[in-house]
Amino acid sequence: MMHIQRNDVDDLVLNGLGTPELWHNLSEELQGVKVLEHPRVPKKVLIKAIRMQTIAMRCMAGEFDQLRDRLEAVEKDTAHGQKQLEKVNTKVLALEAALDGAKKRVVELEADIVKESKRIDAVEGLEGQLKNVRDELKFVDKAVESQKVEFGVFATRVEHEVVAVRAAVDATKASVVALESKMEEEVEVKVLTSEDILHGNMPLSRWFDQYADDNRRREDILKDTSDKFAKQSRGIHDMMNDTRKALDDNTSAVEDVQRALIEKADRVKVDLIIESKYEEIIEQLQKAMTAISEDEDEFKRNCRDLQDLVQNLSASKADKKDLLEVKEQVLYDSRVRQQVENLRAFIDLKMNREDVLSALTNKADKDEMQLLLKTLSDRFTYYLHLLTTLIPVIHGLKLSPYNSVFAL
Repeated sequence: MMHIQRNDVDDLVLNGLGTPELWHNLSEELQGVKVLEHPRVPKKVLIKAIRMQTIAMRCMAGEFDQLRDRLEAVEKDTAHGQKQLEKVNTKVLALEAALDGAKKRVVELEADIVKESKRIDAVEGLEGQLKNVRDELKFVDKAVESQKVEFGVFATRVEHEVVAVRAAVDATKASVVALESKMEEEVEVKVLTSEDILHGNMPLSRWFDQYADDNRRREDILKDTSDKFAKQSRGIHDMMNDTRKALDDNTSAVEDVQRALIEKADRVKVDLIIESKYEEIIEQLQKAMTAISEDEDEFKRNCRDLQDLVQNLSASKADKKDLLEVKEQVLYDSRVRQQVENLRAFIDLKMNREDVLSALTNKADKDEMQLLLKTLSDRFTYYLHLLTTLIPVIHGLKLSPYNSVFAL
């Protein structure tokens, strides 16, 4: 049997509860030694065992306190963990709700994307339709041009047919006159119908029917032509009104410019300018008279111009530049007024719509029709020429530097 030593008690004090081997040795020593029949435990061993048990119980009490503190800490950690878990569960629920909302939003966005893709496809389809419409417009323009050409050819053909029909009518009239003369010469009076009279390879009644159909067709053509001419005349009349209005406005502007130039001339300031530039004017006059001395006619004309200029300068003492501007403005005003008078005279002389319609609807012969068409063509050409000459004048008046006087 192993005996427990002093250092075992020290180890128990240091280690607390000790080791299983230490307690096994202690239990063997407590069994004692049999002396005769009864076991005998030494007193020293009993004291040591009581001491070791006391120490072990003290260590066990300390261990129990530590375990109790650990249990309380674990309980606190567990409660804190539960709270954190509840917070995490709340956040998880919020995230799940947000995820559901995001899923719904994604579904809506996918639907919007599908709609936008359909709209893009529709726009691409519209581009193709626009291209087709442009192609159709080009085709329509070509068709209109071809119709214009065909209309011109048709008008020429109608004119030739009118000439041929009138020749046929004249021949028919001649044949009728001849037949009437023959019938008057015959003793026996005989009644002839239009079916009995042949002209060419057809009876006269057929010729009359064909002539009536041709007349109706020509009346339709003349009516269509008169309507087109009326539309064009309305457009031309509107253009003439706009031109007249622009000319009246420009005339008022020229008059305002002239009044502004007259009001602009300051006598005292002009006197100072003339006095400061008198020597320069004399030098320029001498140079001009020297430069034109070779040509007598040009010399005389320029001398007269220079004399007029000197007289105007001495009489009114105006600035040379202002006088030249006033002179150019007056000449420009006279030209514009003359153009306006010519346009008004032309407007007074032009045919109105009723005259044109009456002239077109009347059944005139070939010479009268040609004369009427020639007159209309000449007037229309003159009107276009007059508008062509007036357009640069109007643009020049709008862009004239004298309009800057209004800024004063």
